[in-house]
Amino acid sequence: MPSPRNTATARDETVDSNEDVRWLDGQEMQIWLSFLEASGRVLGHIDQSIKNQSGLSHEDYEVLAHLSGADGHRLRMTELSNRMIHSQSRLTQRINRMAKRGLVTREKVENDGRGTFAVLTDEGWQIMQQLAPAHLADVRLRLIDLIEEDERPVVAAVLKRVAEFSRDGAWQGRITSSRAAPRP
Repeated sequence: MPSPRNTATARDETVDSNEDVRWLDGQEMQIWLSFLEASGRVLGHIDQSIKNQSGLSHEDYEVLAHLSGADGHRLRMTELSNRMIHSQSRLTQRINRMAKRGLVTREKVENDGRGTFAVLTDEGWQIMQQLAPAHLADVRLRLIDLIEEDERPVVAAVLKRVAEFSRDGAWQGRITSSRAAPRP
């Protein structure tokens, strides 16, 4: 078994031999690390706040939010899965847990033997209404109000572009081998 030093050396040589790596410059690294920290901290605080108020997770709240904004307070499970970036099985488990609490139900899609709707119940709607004011205040405190009014269109456009790029699979085939500045 190689020693840790030999492993690190081998790993460094592999990276160094890859001339096509587009290393991040200082500002790009700051963007990436700030994104990681900001998204983790904001979502962590919001998740804890929702748990403290209701016992629900942020992802449970997200289900309620998507359903409350949908026509008839219902979405096909596949659509909800895509919106939440969940696998079908993970979403099914979440919906089953929420159904046991009376927050959602499942309904078969007419004329589609395999399709299922997730439907917001009256109790789910009431919880959503109770949580929304504090949740929105938290979102404002931890994100929106930190963005100057004149910055908001740019931040919104950038985040939308990143989300669409990742969601739509547009990144496939766009990995380039063009060379950037050498590693610092």
